[in-house]
Amino acid sequence: MADTLKVVRVFLASPGDLASELPLVRAVLAKGFVGYSKYPMEFLGKHGSWSDVELIVSAAARQFRGLSILSDEDDNAYDAAARAIYALGRNKTRDILTLDAPTKLRQRLIEWCPNSQFARLSNMSLRSLLHSNIDSERRIAVLKCLRALPRKRIVELMDQYMASEHRYYNVVYWLDFGLSVPRTRMLALVSEELDGA
Repeated sequence: MADTLKVVRVFLASPGDLASELPLVRAVLAKGFVGYSKYPMEFLGKHGSWSDVELIVSAAARQFRGLSILSDEDDNAYDAAARAIYALGRNKTRDILTLDAPTKLRQRLIEWCPNSQFARLSNMSLRSLLHSNIDSERRIAVLKCLRALPRKRIVELMDQYMASEHRYYNVVYWLDFGLSVPRTRMLALVSEELDGA
């Protein structure tokens, strides 16, 4: 209990160099004492390392909502977790987007991926996202493709996707939309859709 109270003080303290508390935060988060909250995610994003990604994902999988004074009732913790994972894995976009993580966290990882990094993914990696069996992940992935990729690449992706054995309507719809509408109008609608995701 004393460790948990110390961690609460760490999360509520004014910003400063708290890296010395990293082992304690890792231990308490691993035990599930602080639940799934934006505070430990932000702390690990600032002071942690790539090895902490597994801890972040496992905390998301436990979803101890309501069992801790630091548990969020909204999606702020997923946003904070996605930002923390990208902070810890700056050049590991492909690894990040293939993490075995809860759906809400995977959605945020796709959404928070910087456009420049998303555009550097191979078409094979993008098609994998577009073939997800989770509708909300496919939707965010296709919208992200439209936002981050140039028209030529969207044409390639559409051709490859249509040649695949299995297709999802929402992916075909959005790729076709992206190729049929003037880019400025398409980007405005894609931004609206992603902001509401």
